[in-house]
Amino acid sequence: MHTTCLTVSYDENGDDLIDMDSSTALLQLDEILELAPGTLTGTEQLADLAQWDSVTMMDFIAMASDRQGITLSARQLNPCVTVSDLISLIVKD
Repeated sequence: MHTTCLTVSYDENGDDLIDMDSSTALLQLDEILELAPGTLTGTEQLADLAQWDSVTMMDFIAMASDRQGITLSARQLNPCVTVSDLISLIVKD
């Protein structure tokens, strides 16, 4: 059973922003990659995930912006090798 703790704040437009922990971010990435919830652990190599492509990269960037107010570029994601590398861009544990 996963328990997640979310803190909701708001950006300058009054839109909800969610301060995610690693578990929540992994679940969001599961959703982006169309995997069953709880599939990803963080140790996976992005190159080994058939679903990880330019479209899902853009979905990840959009999720970071929409849910956390973090602006990322593809250039920032390119050096990422593992799922944990991606998560570290949006989660400050």
